[in-house]
Amino acid sequence: MWAASATQSSIRGDAVPSKSGVSRAWNIQPSSDGRRWSAYPAGDKPGSGYAKVQQSTTLVQPWTPDTTWQAPGNVTLSGVSASNLVITVGGWWDATHGVGGTQSLPSSSNGGALSAGVNPTLPNGASTYPTHCQIAHFLSPNSGGHTITPQSLGDSGDGYFFATEFSGPNGTWSLVTSGAAVNESATAGAIDGVTVNTSGSANAGDLVIAAVLTDGDPTAIGVGAAPGYTELLATSTTTNNISLGAGWKIASSSGVQSAAWTWADNDQKMGAAVIAVYRRS
Repeated sequence: MWAASATQSSIRGDAVPSKSGVSRAWNIQPSSDGRRWSAYPAGDKPGSGYAKVQQSTTLVQPWTPDTTWQAPGNVTLSGVSASNLVITVGGWWDATHGVGGTQSLPSSSNGGALSAGVNPTLPNGASTYPTHCQIAHFLSPNSGGHTITPQSLGDSGDGYFFATEFSGPNGTWSLVTSGAAVNESATAGAIDGVTVNTSGSANAGDLVIAAVLTDGDPTAIGVGAAPGYTELLATSTTTNNISLGAGWKIASSSGVQSAAWTWADNDQKMGAAVIAVYRRS
């Protein structure tokens, strides 16, 4: 996120541009443990039962010339269960790959490269900003500790990255559907939000992860989880020149899933968002 100036262009280099209610009858029975009443005595309502187990610290690369990810340059999850889901979320100005480039996936010390939940191509549009988000995963992680390293952003990039572990009902984890969206403009203040939808349908009770990145001239606007989502990350421009927000929820109904953010300021030229839906069954 940069004002267009000769100084910033020289720092960035020519290759990277400047920056209603329905009644329902329930068959209520005691649960098998005798401690609660439930329509599902063998356990929770089908499709539910997802929970966040742990979350890493947030790795930051601030925008200052000739800098990289702050030490240690990676994030850690300890004692990961092989039956759980490991998710990473990143959002950044990717000076390594530039506009139209392909983002690299993170890698773990205990399992190698993660797979893409949603890994969109960097924008190549009106804002001229190489900024986007990424969700990656291990559907069947190796048990134990994981030290996870994100892609290099280059010495004029900036961004955020974290990892989290989710548990779920019995079964096998799968990526159900995903999506990405970009709302950008060459005019500062022209972008007042972004909405992202999945390309396919999910079931009620599925686990949904969504993230958004903002960038503007001269500054981004702070952002967190989309309305209706439980917060995983909220950031402000006091730490960085971009902002990344992320959250999770349980899908309340079947069909296409979405996440929407709105804001009002005079600076934003970019809103980029990703969404991914997971299921263990």
